[in-house]
Amino acid sequence: MNMLLNFRNRVLHKLSVILPGGYTIRPGLHRLRGVRIGKNVWISQKVYIDELHPKAVSIGDNCTIGLRTSIFTHLYW
Repeated sequence: MNMLLNFRNRVLHKLSVILPGGYTIRPGLHRLRGVRIGKNVWISQKVYIDELHPKAVSIGDNCTIGLRTSIFTHLYW
């Protein structure tokens, strides 16, 4: 089961890197992965949010995450 969840997480992450929709699709895909994302959040393309522990990431309301940003948590989880 854990392997299936890891695979699902990786697929959703890869889709969020390339698909359009900074206010809609990308935040939605990251929410499905377990990332806590507030309202009115824009996520640019090629944003890397930790694949190992997405549930450790919390993004507040009214945030913008720019192109090629990386957010890692697995070193501190």
